[in-house]
Amino acid sequence: MSVFPPPGRDFYRWLFATAALLTPPVAPAADAAAAPPSVDVGYKLSDHLKVQLSNLTNTKANAAAWFYASRLPGEPAEGTEDYQAHPLEPISAVAKLTYVF
Repeated sequence: MSVFPPPGRDFYRWLFATAALLTPPVAPAADAAAAPPSVDVGYKLSDHLKVQLSNLTNTKANAAAWFYASRLPGEPAEGTEDYQAHPLEPISAVAKLTYVF
């Protein structure tokens, strides 16, 4: 038995895509242009197996950014306020196997 859905319109039931608008790779500013969208596509092979390609546009952006005070050794006790960012991962491929019990 094949894990692929039968040919025809059921094919599209298993296909998925997402796009996300993200912050620029530097600290946000009023005049900063938005980064191009990050695009993910994937295909659900069965209820337990999925393949996905992430960040196909190779967007250089932050997946998340926070503004708060932090302090490293040797810095003033009040810390330094700045943006702390987690960059978006580069183009990648992922296979996910799920077991439901």
